Amino acid sequence: MFGDYRPIQTATAVFKLEVGSQGVAETKDSDDALHYMVKKGHLDEYIHMMNEKGYVLKEKDIDHNRLVFNDGQEDEQIYYKRFARQYTMIDGEG
Repeated sequence: MFGDYRPIQTATAVFKLEVGSQGVAETKDSDDALHYMVKKGHLDEYIHMMNEKGYVLKEKDIDHNRLVFNDGQEDEQIYYKRFARQYTMIDGEG
């Protein structure tokens, strides 16, 4: 079920989304790469978090599961995919 993601960290992220009041939860994969998790259909929670960090959404490419943000200097592409039917796993920002 967890694939390349760390089971305990991923289960903790699911717990934070379901029981806690978090809209976005962090987890890591087996290579220690940072990922974010949101409930399916709630990408706006991640977009809001990125806005608070100073990034502006430039493009939302649903066909390729890609968000493009700009921090005022350069564009950054963020990819996401469905995870366990109820969640969306988002690659961590560069």
